[in-house]
Amino acid sequence: MEPGFVVDFSHGNRRRVPEWFEGEPRYSFLFGLKPPDRRIKIATYRCTRCGYLMEFANPPTGSF
Repeated sequence: MEPGFVVDFSHGNRRRVPEWFEGEPRYSFLFGLKPPDRRIKIATYRCTRCGYLMEFANPPTGSF
């Protein structure tokens, strides 16, 4: 496992997919959150029987 964080982009923008950002958050006085070195889109899968959700930054191939 490697450290990272997820930023909630949902406020006012429903079309943006959540992303995982590498490392610790870095902030700039003028611009807020600095762009990370690496970011990966998050995929969410739901069990059709029980509704359990699992999120992956590198989605696995195949089905569950």
